[in-house]
Amino acid sequence: MSLTAESTKARIGYLAMFGGFLALVDSLWGALLILPFGFGNGIEIALGIGLVLGLPAYILDFRSRRRIVIFLPVLLLFRWILMSAVAVPHSLGQPWRWNVLLIAATVLLQWSNLRQQPRI
Repeated sequence: MSLTAESTKARIGYLAMFGGFLALVDSLWGALLILPFGFGNGIEIALGIGLVLGLPAYILDFRSRRRIVIFLPVLLLFRWILMSAVAVPHSLGQPWRWNVLLIAATVLLQWSNLRQQPRI
């Protein structure tokens, strides 16, 4: 077994696995949500892409060597801004309304990263 495979295997904890499952459910839920979209303008297309990016963003953050979660909070902000732009009337709504699974996956991944870091 190579050194990178061993280090990746050691990093996978039950918190990270559960967070990955939540990110997968979030992506599947997003895929179901975009089915009735008309994709008439660029905002709807961007929102459709943003709704299915939960699992890829989770994988990018999981594979990060710096052990800091970057892509998931950016995706949360991206979704929040686009949902606010699609809403009638336009308003900044609650960011957690459509992102509960992604927020939970982010917290679990960061918690798993903090548990895996060596203590000084």
